[in-house]
Amino acid sequence: MSTFLGIAKKFPEIRIDYFKEQPGTLPLKACFLSHIHSDHLLGLDNYIGPVVYCSPATQ
Repeated sequence: MSTFLGIAKKFPEIRIDYFKEQPGTLPLKACFLSHIHSDHLLGLDNYIGPVVYCSPATQ
């Protein structure tokens, strides 16, 4: 299981492979899903936010 919470230090308004709400973080501008594994989909079923960018294979 990944311990990465999807926030890149240099880009805190971009989320990667983690879709659970995180209180105290900046509003999201973009989200990316790198590939389909259960640990990369956490929170996506209840996700309300900007569009999620992904590769054609992930769609």
